[in-house]
Amino acid sequence: MATETVNYIAAILGWCMVINYGILLIWMVFLMSGRIWMYRVHNRWFDIPDQEFNAAHYRLMGQFKLYIMIFNLSPYIAIRIMA
Repeated sequence: MATETVNYIAAILGWCMVINYGILLIWMVFLMSGRIWMYRVHNRWFDIPDQEFNAAHYRLMGQFKLYIMIFNLSPYIAIRIMA
């Protein structure tokens, strides 16, 4: 029973990682293909310069990738090693 639970948790973490990397990929595609449109939308809400907009997205994408590695990938690898 315990092995089944561990495999279930590993499967959940694996799918969470796939979904999160998918979100990151979609974000990157939107930013690369529709950056001007995204900038206009964000500029309506917040008056930010273009360079600051680019830096904020770059920083947030890096943080999101780091969080995926910390909260999805590392536990997944640890569970697979221990199982």
